[in-house]
Amino acid sequence: MSHFYMLTVRYIAWPFLCSFEYVRLYCAVMQFRCKYSCWKCVNFYKDRQLEVDADTVTKKKLFANMDTGKHQLLPKINSPYDKSYKEGVNPMTNAEFQKLASTAREMDRYARYALTDPSVPPKARERCRNEFRMCAEWASRGMCGLPPTAMGLSMLLPRDDNDNNNDDVDDNAFDNRAGPNDVLFMMNNCPLACRMCEELESFHKCAGRRHPSPSLAAARPSFRSGELHSFFEEKRVSEEDDGWAEYEPLFASRPIAEEEKEGGDAYDDPYVVVLRKFLSEEEVNHLRTMAIVLTAQMTTSDSPSRNTAYAGSARCNNDDTCNSDDIYQRIMHRISLLTNSTIYHLESMEFVQFGSNTQHQTTSYQHNFQVNSLWKPAGPRVLTLFVFLSDTTSEGGGGELGFPHLDWLRIRPKKGMVVLWPNVRNDNVLESDSSTAFEHLPLKKGGGSVMGAYVHVRLHNWTDASLRGCA
Repeated sequence: MSHFYMLTVRYIAWPFLCSFEYVRLYCAVMQFRCKYSCWKCVNFYKDRQLEVDADTVTKKKLFANMDTGKHQLLPKINSPYDKSYKEGVNPMTNAEFQKLASTAREMDRYARYALTDPSVPPKARERCRNEFRMCAEWASRGMCGLPPTAMGLSMLLPRDDNDNNNDDVDDNAFDNRAGPNDVLFMMNNCPLACRMCEELESFHKCAGRRHPSPSLAAARPSFRSGELHSFFEEKRVSEEDDGWAEYEPLFASRPIAEEEKEGGDAYDDPYVVVLRKFLSEEEVNHLRTMAIVLTAQMTTSDSPSRNTAYAGSARCNNDDTCNSDDIYQRIMHRISLLTNSTIYHLESMEFVQFGSNTQHQTTSYQHNFQVNSLWKPAGPRVLTLFVFLSDTTSEGGGGELGFPHLDWLRIRPKKGMVVLWPNVRNDNVLESDSSTAFEHLPLKKGGGSVMGAYVHVRLHNWTDASLRGCA
């Protein structure tokens, strides 16, 4: 009796039997008797009969020649015939199994529709495979790090009509937290299961290649595990000569100790700090002018890769436009002092502009922690600073910066104001703090737009990594 069985159609459609070894017989039948459904052959006559569009035919050609590696095993649950586990021990709960089924379906969609896009380099398609039959299960257990969202090749995926079938999939079914070694292993052996094949070139070029820094200060990490809370708390309780008072700080969110909470429990919310007077009117206007110039100079290939759609976006690169600008350099130096880091730890400023019809209709919440930062030399984005370069120009308001996991905290745009928050956990700076997911809320009636700029504080020297093409 086989140790594996076929998933119900509710969780995985029939074509998924082509790639996953539920029962060897079914896999063999689908591979050899249903090649057309499995996209393992191209039947032009049948495609014409079914009115299959030319783009899909092209994708089928590419997929038919792809080697996706090992067929994936999906263990059954509560099986008296499964001798690979001790008697009476359930190897996988129903919630875990649903998560695995969802991962398997998304992996198949990624291979069929994203990897077969003509824009994907052939080398990335060739390297995108699973070396082990347990890759899908490991991915479902969180070993890839954060799950892929609307970024990279995932933006090429068509809408999944079966998404409503996953409402009962528990995203927390596996509570494992992936560390850098887990991510490195998965990128080396299971990039297809992680749906991160677009990062393979960067991974093989940059993983583990941190170079000597030009100074002792730049060589040190910006923060170590356990230092984030003390950094913010010192600023909160210190006297007015600490350097923050002039910016009129407001701690919109912070951890509350048990002794501070009257009649309730302590809670460990992250710090979110609003600095109400960080930039002068002159500095705001200068940055707005720079944003216009950079947008005009930017080509399509220069466009920053973010997980949202903006009405406009441009970044300062390592060129004279920003490096020789005294006001820009003065502001960046001020940010480094504000965050107790060096100028080398700061990413260059990214300008964004969004209106009533951008981002909010097509994407969900954002987070500035990037999985690829676990292998890139600069490390993760420890802190994010967002500066508002305009007030809300919409008649009906809107455009707030919102934190849905912090009791729907919303911060209204005000020119020259800055919001500072961490992206990583205080006890482990290599791990994402999911509670700091955020969104830019849509503008209300009347149109208009909001302009702002991001600056991220990296764990290690970002400037050197950028110059070497590994930012």
